[in-house]
Amino acid sequence: MTLYWFSRLSYAICITVCLGLVSQSAVGQTLTAPPAPDDQKEVDIEAAEEVKVELQGVLNPIETLRLATRDPGIVEKLCVSVGDVVKAGDTIAILDQKIYSAEVSAANSELAVAQEELRNEVDLEFAKISYAANQKVYQRSQLARQQFAKSVSKTELENLRLESERSRLSGIQAEKQKEIKELTASLQRDKLEIAMIRLENRTIKSKIDGMVVELLNTPGEFVNAGQPIARILNVDRLRVICSGRLTELNPNDIPEEAVFKFKQGDDWKSIDAKITFVSPEIDPVRQTYSIWAEIENKNNELKSGIVGKLVFSK
Repeated sequence: MTLYWFSRLSYAICITVCLGLVSQSAVGQTLTAPPAPDDQKEVDIEAAEEVKVELQGVLNPIETLRLATRDPGIVEKLCVSVGDVVKAGDTIAILDQKIYSAEVSAANSELAVAQEELRNEVDLEFAKISYAANQKVYQRSQLARQQFAKSVSKTELENLRLESERSRLSGIQAEKQKEIKELTASLQRDKLEIAMIRLENRTIKSKIDGMVVELLNTPGEFVNAGQPIARILNVDRLRVICSGRLTELNPNDIPEEAVFKFKQGDDWKSIDAKITFVSPEIDPVRQTYSIWAEIENKNNELKSGIVGKLVFSK
């Protein structure tokens, strides 16, 4: 009886061991996957390395101008309206000019007088001729006295010498007067230039290409020196400004090429952007830094103030 149960137990153990080996073999076949091809490995590595970064930013014009007056005055005329497209050098407004035009006219007249006086060299020529004549008389009188002692007295000879010296000094004085006249003419030219600049400043001109988006005064109003009179925007190129977080994005990993995505209606649109500046300054509290990207906007598709995303790979 004991032998019977012992054989039955041995048989059960053998069956259990066989089933365990078969199960382990099946599990091993299920868990072991075939090796991936080399091409598939390279694609997976590249996909893992390329990470897209999206930063929220706002579009701002690169060129914006608050056009101000150089001198105080009353606005006489506005030459543009809001929405007009202007070029650099176009007239935006004109201040009252009557006094300044009169100053230019007076400066012109004063310069003409100074130039006429400068051309008048009668005194200098007369001094030269007088000196030459008196010098000859003096020399002849000296020669006559040497030949005939009593022909010319010492007093007469001394008077002739003094007359000759007076003529010589008159010539020197005339030359100095000419130099003064030259300086006077130069001064009058400078005064005329100043008057013309003051008159030119009464015409307010744009310094950039762009669109007039705001007029801050009306004709008849008084403006102080330095007071803005108009605001002009150039939207041909726009700048998107974003913030990068140092703990999430290394500034050295930021590329030059990027894309700006913005929503128009229900659709998202993309336009190429170029990163032009990564700030070397880190905010000590927030641990953030500024990133600037520029976008060409020749077709005026984009508007200042649009909120979007700057997208690039790191």
